[in-house]
Amino acid sequence: MRTRFAALLIAGLMAVPAATATVAYADTASQSVVGILMLGEGTIAGTVKRVGKTWFALSDGQQQIDVSAKGWDLSGLNEGDRVTVTGTVKYSAIKPARIVRADGSEVVKR
Repeated sequence: MRTRFAALLIAGLMAVPAATATVAYADTASQSVVGILMLGEGTIAGTVKRVGKTWFALSDGQQQIDVSAKGWDLSGLNEGDRVTVTGTVKYSAIKPARIVRADGSEVVKR
């Protein structure tokens, strides 16, 4: 019984379509770090913990994940900023398709 329930739960999680468009920052539409790693894509909202030239670390309040943002203009992104990232997972980091700040403005690609 437990095995069947676990299989149904996993199948249900895999069938949930990942959000591909986020209009503005929203915790309610986001997934956890674990969830996005399991699905391989999706949307995660959280707090910026560190910022590098081509990457930043994002925390969902429980865990952190790196966002590989090569080619994105991260000049206005600072530690403590709240952002929503939509993208795919590659090498245990998110490759973003879209990055939205808490005020609804988008981080742009260079």
